[in-house]
Amino acid sequence: MSLKTTFKRASRTIVRGAFFLLVAVAALTACSPEQEYNILAFVYPRPNLRHELEWDATKDSVIFLTSDNFTVTSEADWIEVVTNPSSTDIVNDGHSEYRVRSDLRITAPNTTGAERVGIVTVKTVFGTISAAFYQPVEEVQEEEEQEN
Repeated sequence: MSLKTTFKRASRTIVRGAFFLLVAVAALTACSPEQEYNILAFVYPRPNLRHELEWDATKDSVIFLTSDNFTVTSEADWIEVVTNPSSTDIVNDGHSEYRVRSDLRITAPNTTGAERVGIVTVKTVFGTISAAFYQPVEEVQEEEEQEN
């Protein structure tokens, strides 16, 4: 066997070994327990559905899942977010996440004469989700019927 043939075989063996080593490192990295796990999703109100309040509602809530620190805010001056949300720790497939209920106070009935919409937003470093709360106008039909 010539030196040239021996060198070719050794080169192929080294290249194959390097390839398999690279594949093994990639596979171990993919299974690393240090991979980041994030979740942020509404449980209530249900996503993509219209959430209507009564015209004189005084309270409601948002319930969501998260794996990160969060803030809950309202863009509407008539929805106040309670700053002490309750949460439950859930372990899901070895990952820790929290089911959080944050109460909302409706500070005034809707006497604007038009439907109003308030947006409640949950924000984490991972992402942002929002829910729209619709409130119809004050019901005045009963008063008009009593006057007649």
